[in-house]
Amino acid sequence: MELATRSKYGELITSSPGVASYAGYIDLAPDVHSFFWFFESRQDPANDPLTLWLNGGPGSDSLIGLFQELGPCRINEDLTSVLNPYSWTNVSNVLFLSQPVGVGFSYQEEAIGSLNEETGGFLNTSQANATGRYPILDPVDVGMIDTTDLAAMAAWHVLQGLLSGVESLAGNVDTEKVFNLWTESYGGHYGPAFYNYFYDQNLRIENGSIPGYSVRFDTLGIGNGIIDESIQAGYYPEFAVNNTYGIKAYNDTVYNYAVFANNMIGGCKDMIQSCRAAASGINGGLINNGQTITAAAATNPDVDVICSEAQDMCRDNVESPYYSYGGRGKITRSCSQAHLFRVLKKFAQLSSTTEFHIHTLICAQANNHRRCIRHPPPFRRPNTSNLLRRLPQHPTRPKRSRCQPKLHRRQR
Repeated sequence: MELATRSKYGELITSSPGVASYAGYIDLAPDVHSFFWFFESRQDPANDPLTLWLNGGPGSDSLIGLFQELGPCRINEDLTSVLNPYSWTNVSNVLFLSQPVGVGFSYQEEAIGSLNEETGGFLNTSQANATGRYPILDPVDVGMIDTTDLAAMAAWHVLQGLLSGVESLAGNVDTEKVFNLWTESYGGHYGPAFYNYFYDQNLRIENGSIPGYSVRFDTLGIGNGIIDESIQAGYYPEFAVNNTYGIKAYNDTVYNYAVFANNMIGGCKDMIQSCRAAASGINGGLINNGQTITAAAATNPDVDVICSEAQDMCRDNVESPYYSYGGRGKITRSCSQAHLFRVLKKFAQLSSTTEFHIHTLICAQANNHRRCIRHPPPFRRPNTSNLLRRLPQHPTRPKRSRCQPKLHRRQR
């Protein structure tokens, strides 16, 4: 398999002279482009561990974690950046991914057009006036990464590409890097699946069955992980009004509605059971004592419709009232998610931003896309399985709620 790395080097965002960051794309295939943003540790990049951070969703870009949680900087109201003294880069190299492909700045193809701010969907030039170049998921029948297992494969190849090309990671010498994977929310699914796949591939590298760079596994961390929606969804309204912080995020009317939506006939729990029942009708579609729906069932159009309806019911009526009426993301912080993303969007569009190291952040949407990246020699790893051979033959296009949620509605 051949991986082409397109990246840009910079130091400004860390506010620490000599500390490097790299942003760009690793081309997993001619039409599968995965965006990454890597930051060296402020302390000792060569000897400090490597941490992969994944936001949840599914469909939440890990750049959310970069700018709002553990990254090296924050973005102020006046669109200037400020050092985050509590960043995980104080003690670790950190890798952020826009994943799976179709999320954030990872894409399959590009097209001239515009973005519908209400739907989050792409509009071609026959539908609206063009405002720039945008990433799209076309072609829909090739290269789509639409399951957690496939997303794990893609992320592993990105990690291998980084280990091969960043000297401070010591991947190009006989030194194993300590590796951590941290994630949140839908990471309750991402984390175990990714870690398991990474571990299996690492064993194959160590026994010589495949080429690559091995790592030394240390930590899998999951924050506020979603494991079983049928159990956990009902605790959204409970935690919103009965929590250890003494905060009542919404009033009794909203609380009663969310509780009813979870428990009523045709409600969240009822529809989850319908989803699982539909999956059980497919050979091998439901495993782990009825808790896990496999790709065999998920790729069936009829099962997909039923399970998508269950997902929408739970999110829109049980979970979303917290975000819509609570006026906060984290329970302890009153803020508007829509406002936060407007600030980040404006920051990414500043000329001072695009002229320095993070201008690759908007390459997938810039009209001068081909001029804002450089093309080093491709990283070659022969005799590895071709990622595209593992993709579904006829996948369905992911719905926005799965892969491209509206930023002002909800981000995990």
